[in-house]
Amino acid sequence: MDDMSVPFNERIYQAIKKAGKAGITKKELNEIFSTHSASSIAGILHGMKVEGRIKAMQRGRYCVTENNTFAAQTNIKRVIAKDLMAIQEKYDLRMSEFDSLTKAQRDQMREAKSIIRKSINDLSD
Repeated sequence: MDDMSVPFNERIYQAIKKAGKAGITKKELNEIFSTHSASSIAGILHGMKVEGRIKAMQRGRYCVTENNTFAAQTNIKRVIAKDLMAIQEKYDLRMSEFDSLTKAQRDQMREAKSIIRKSINDLSD
């Protein structure tokens, strides 16, 4: 379930969708995505509720809404930019970590982060 090629919020959404009408709890999501913090999962759940993608059921259970798409008022560019910001933060390395990379890796990191920054700026217009 934790396929790193799929954005984290989409992996959470798919886990909720897979749970069906019975829904899934935050605790279950925290167990499935144990490499991520409970607060990041809670934030994503909140964002998906605001977007209308999921709804809270009784006692902390979540399920997908009837319209399995973004709510009409969702700013898709903002959602994608937010995901890119999370990726950017994930790779904000401490100086000692950055220095431990090879020159080729440092160059790749600089280039990738530049592309991410430009994409965030382009989506924020």
